[in-house]
Amino acid sequence: IKIQIKIQIKNKKMKNINFKSVDILENLKILATDFGFIDCKILDLQSLYFDENFQKNAEISKKNFENLVEKIAQNALLNNGLHYLTAENTKQIRYDFSANLLLPNAKFLLIFALPYVGKLQLQKYLQNPPKVALHAVGRDYHKIVRSKLKQFWKLCCQKFFDNSAANFRIFCDSTPILEKFFAQICELGWLGKNNLITNKHYGNLFVIGGIITTLELDKYIQNGIIKTPKFAKNHCGKCQKCIQNCPTQALQIDKNQRVQFLPERCLAFYLNE
Repeated sequence: IKIQIKIQIKNKKMKNINFKSVDILENLKILATDFGFIDCKILDLQSLYFDENFQKNAEISKKNFENLVEKIAQNALLNNGLHYLTAENTKQIRYDFSANLLLPNAKFLLIFALPYVGKLQLQKYLQNPPKVALHAVGRDYHKIVRSKLKQFWKLCCQKFFDNSAANFRIFCDSTPILEKFFAQICELGWLGKNNLITNKHYGNLFVIGGIITTLELDKYIQNGIIKTPKFAKNHCGKCQKCIQNCPTQALQIDKNQRVQFLPERCLAFYLNE
């Protein structure tokens, strides 16, 4: 079967996909790998309403997020008149587990991890590192991830989902959705002390993107969809490398030995502004 894809796929696993296989999820993961993603998870959004333990942890996560937003807003107002977040627009921030903020009647969420750069690019970077973040090397990752996901989903609908015309929405660090939250409960990684999603194999060197859809995927995929979400186990332990290597000391340990993030010291805070 010849499949035309606009981007160049270096991985040869595409030829191993059996489009008539009953195990669609396995083929989805292979296809995701062919597009360069290191992981792909599917979450049943309806399941978020029926797990009491999850709801308890989610409320804690929600509260911590809101506190952080408020703190950033206050600091923004106090530091040189910055308006990264103001007291007014913090009131407009919404937190919606069902992802209806992006897509009404959303049923499922697919979330992916894409490495910053390939191994060869990483080696060159480490030999003579530029004074920019690694994720900023090369093309804008927002465009890359969105392009890959759009083509991935189009191909999935053609080959696996009966040419479905169900609504979908792609996100990659550019929409009002808590990507880190979903990355944690889908166990792409845990939230490190540096406030970044951390993976055992790739550390922090990957970006997150996803697809929200109204398509009822459970009609096509019987096993492997996450229906009992749980927060990924934290493996940071006593490691403090991110704290010790932060160039502006934006990560601090308080008297209770808890890590505090000081957004007003973070370079990303000013660069985003």
